[in-house]
Amino acid sequence: MCEGFRIRGCLTVCAVILAWSMNAESQSRVKASLISDTEIAAPGSTIRVGVLFTIPARAHIYWHNPGDAGLATGIEWDTDLAMGDLQWPAPMQFAIEGLNEAYFGYTKEVLLYSEVNIPEEASPNSRLTIRAKTYWLLCLDDGECIPDEQQLEITIPIAPESRLAYESTLFTRFAARIPRVATIPTFKIHWTESSFTVTLPDHFGSITQVANRPIRFFPNEGGGWTPRDINASSITFTPDYAGDKPGGGVLVLPTIETSSGIPTTYYLSIHGPKSP
Repeated sequence: MCEGFRIRGCLTVCAVILAWSMNAESQSRVKASLISDTEIAAPGSTIRVGVLFTIPARAHIYWHNPGDAGLATGIEWDTDLAMGDLQWPAPMQFAIEGLNEAYFGYTKEVLLYSEVNIPEEASPNSRLTIRAKTYWLLCLDDGECIPDEQQLEITIPIAPESRLAYESTLFTRFAARIPRVATIPTFKIHWTESSFTVTLPDHFGSITQVANRPIRFFPNEGGGWTPRDINASSITFTPDYAGDKPGGGVLVLPTIETSSGIPTTYYLSIHGPKSP
C-alpha cells in the first residue's frame, strides 16, 4: 500500500512539474495574432490588417533595423489583395549591461499592420481570407534569444456596409506612434558628414527630456546615435560608431507646448542628406 502511495505521489509531483514547465515555456514565448480594424468590410473600402505581438515580461523583439545585433521582425503576406507598406510604430532602444551596443525594438505589445484595399467587385455575403507568415527573435533580459515563426490566418466577411471591429482601438493607439514625415520648413534639419541637427520652429515649444520620455534617433541602418548639444529649440545627434554614415531614420522628440505647457511627443520620419 505504501509503495502504491509513493508511485501515485510521484506521478502527481511529476504532473505538477510538467504543467509548471509547460506554463513557464508558454510565458516565455511571443503570442502573435492576426487582427483587423474592421469586422465586416464593404466593397471598395480600405481596412487595416496586422499582427499583434504580445511580448513576455523582461524581453523584447526587434524593429526593421535591429541595431548593432538581432533579427528584424517580419511579416510575409499571402493574399491576392493589394496590401500597403508595413507600418512600424516608433521603437524603443535597449542595451545589454557591459556592452557598448544599441538595439531597437519593442516590449510588452506592438502592432505591425498594412492597409488593404477591398476590391470594388467583391460580392456581398462573400468572405476574403488573408494569410501571413510572421517571424521574430525574442531576446530575454538575461541574454538568451529564441527565434520563432507562425502561420496566421484571418477571414473578413463582405457586406454592403463596413463595421468596425473591437480591435480598431488597438490600430488607433499604435497608429499614433507611426512616424510622420518631418516637413521643411516646419523642422529644419542640417546634416554634416558625422552628425545632424534638428531645429524646431518657435510655436512648437521647447525640447525636453525626462526619464520616461527620452529623446531618440533610430537610424534605418546601423547602430545607435547619441543626442548632444540639447537646448530649448535644437538638438544634435552623432553616431556611436564613426563608421555609421548619415542617413534617414525615426526621431522621437518630446516637447513642451509653448501655449499650453502640455507635454507632446513627436514621431518624425527623417530623410537622409541628398546625394550630390
